[in-house]
Amino acid sequence: MNVPIDTLAFAKSFEDAGFGHDQARVLANAFGTAQTTGREDLVTKDYLDARLAEMKQAIAESSSAMTRQLADNAAMLTRQIADNGRDISGRLWSTVTIIAGVSTAISATIGAGVALLLHAKGI
Repeated sequence: MNVPIDTLAFAKSFEDAGFGHDQARVLANAFGTAQTTGREDLVTKDYLDARLAEMKQAIAESSSAMTRQLADNAAMLTRQIADNGRDISGRLWSTVTIIAGVSTAISATIGAGVALLLHAKGI
């Protein structure tokens, strides 16, 4: 609340306290100017409380959004890891199957070769 200052009465009280006329007038004018200058930049406690409440709400909303995003990201990573695990298992199974097939083919070839050698030698 801006209370107007009677700078003339203010200067008079300075003069009564022993200040010179010019000094009292300058001090009173400076005080009056200081009291009215920059008032638009001042805020009330209610205004400040309202702004702080708005900021707290915005922070809470941002925090909730970030928590939801982190949960979504964690779920996505979990799915990707599971998918990659299934893919790796499938590839490993395919590789084992191929190795088993090749091993069977090699064993059959060796067996046939041994049988031919034995037959050729008359054994």
